[in-house]
Amino acid sequence: MEAQRAPPVPMLQKKTPMRLHYDLADLRLFLILMRTRSLSAAGEEAYLTTSAVSLRLKKLEDGIGAALFERRAKGLVPTEAGAVLAARAQTVLGEAAALEAHLSVFSSRPAEPLRIFSNSAGLQNYLCRLIGRYLTEHSEFRCVLSERRSSTLAQAVLTGEADLGLAGGLTELPEKYVGKLRLIPFVEDRHVLVLARNSPEAQSLGKGPLCFAETLHLRFASLSETSPMTTAMRERAAAAGFRFEPVIEAPSFQMLIDLVAEGALAAVVPASALEHLSSESREALRAIDLQDAWAKRPLSFLLPLDRPEGSRAEAFVDFALGVPAL
Repeated sequence: MEAQRAPPVPMLQKKTPMRLHYDLADLRLFLILMRTRSLSAAGEEAYLTTSAVSLRLKKLEDGIGAALFERRAKGLVPTEAGAVLAARAQTVLGEAAALEAHLSVFSSRPAEPLRIFSNSAGLQNYLCRLIGRYLTEHSEFRCVLSERRSSTLAQAVLTGEADLGLAGGLTELPEKYVGKLRLIPFVEDRHVLVLARNSPEAQSLGKGPLCFAETLHLRFASLSETSPMTTAMRERAAAAGFRFEPVIEAPSFQMLIDLVAEGALAAVVPASALEHLSSESREALRAIDLQDAWAKRPLSFLLPLDRPEGSRAEAFVDFALGVPAL
């Protein structure tokens, strides 16, 4: 009788490690979502529609194979996978940006425009004048300016979304950016309340300085609803238990000042916005200092540390620091 053969022993197959699929732009958007915890807020900051943000988040989650956020009524809540990704994504983006910068010196392609992110005051009252002067000496210079909240600039510079930042209110780096970014003080600025000098509202207020909360009974003009400064003003009013509801919105500080000079409106503007007014225009206004801590707005440049020496961003900062007055 023929002996029965034992059934073959199945060979154990090695599991192939899961390969994640993502791109750097989606990682940057993910970090914005981690900070804002809102699809719509992230869209405003990244200049994308809410639906576009949602689609890109889904693409990232599909590429990773795990949900990164739980969608709840009050906003996005990171999952365990989201927390792990957040802990590593900033490092990945920083290393990628540094690699790109070091390789760019060997590239034969034309240099990309310098990407400069700034808060509202830095953009309107300093950078535009600086760049105009810089172009007289460097005709080949190209840049792209973006208006962003100061609190977002360190992350944008570290992750390579921006090459250079100009932030307000920073006197030292947050701990997580120490050793990764350079903070270079530029100018001292502050926020002030402005009104028409002869208006009843101006004459009813004391000599100052005032707390912002003491002024919220006034009729305000502000920058546009989506501007970083207006968003910050709403948050500051809410922190004091008030609502900030401007009756008019304008796209620039100069327009705000013109609106205030003509009537019974008030506005909060950087003192630097008043420096280039004619003596006649300045005389028509009353500027009152605000004593809130956030009203002090020193402006500082933010630069990544791990970049080639003599970069275009460093050259521009050196030029800015050497300009005697703007």
